[in-house]
Amino acid sequence: MPSQELRKRLRMAHLAVDPVEFLQRSFRNALIFAGGTAFLFFLFFRERGVIAAPFGFVFGFMFTYSFFRSTPNVYINRRAKEIEREILFATRFILLKIESGEPLFNALIDAAKSYGVAGKYFQEIVDEINLGKPIEIAVEEAREYSASPSFKAIMSQIVTALKTGADVKTALSAALEEIMRQQRIQIQAYGRKMNAVVMFYLVSACVLPSLGVAMLIVLSGFVQFPLTAGILWAIVIFLALVQLSFLSVIRAIRPTIEL
Repeated sequence: MPSQELRKRLRMAHLAVDPVEFLQRSFRNALIFAGGTAFLFFLFFRERGVIAAPFGFVFGFMFTYSFFRSTPNVYINRRAKEIEREILFATRFILLKIESGEPLFNALIDAAKSYGVAGKYFQEIVDEINLGKPIEIAVEEAREYSASPSFKAIMSQIVTALKTGADVKTALSAALEEIMRQQRIQIQAYGRKMNAVVMFYLVSACVLPSLGVAMLIVLSGFVQFPLTAGILWAIVIFLALVQLSFLSVIRAIRPTIEL
């Protein structure tokens, strides 16, 4: 039976699939990949294929089943990054609308129309309210099933203000200050990480290859080691892979903040 955690993750990922069906699909796909892995093990090991095939099946099944079970996390992380990029500006927009005298519901409607990526998440709240759900419950569910920590913080402040009768403007202002403080911390941490990454990049992708190729050319003349075009092309391909790996690292550690 699917756990409550799986049900929550599927809803957070906005995957319109029943948890039982999701588990059955993951199990079925894992069996297919496990069968293919067992067949490859059987062909590769030849003489010991009968013994290796079961190990290949078990390994392939465990790996692919875990992979398919974790697919909701990919969608959750993607949604979190989408919200984090614009949540600060969207919340400022809502705060300005409320300060100008608009009700909270109208401010949510305007935010849903004005902000492309973040707007669709506010539109989900508006749709729930239009279907007859009280605004407190709609905002509470949006907070519960949101993938973004900043969005959760904003919705928590709104829910608390609505339930206690406090001023929504004051609650949103406090949430905005906290989000801006967290983003400043992320930017400072990103700067420290980049210093280390750039230093490692200069050493491993610039200094070592230059000195290594020069020493290889000199040593090839002393020990009669043939420095063929294949070796040089292998070095070029290795350096290209190093460059791509550094680009991936830089992209991965970059905070999801729009300035």
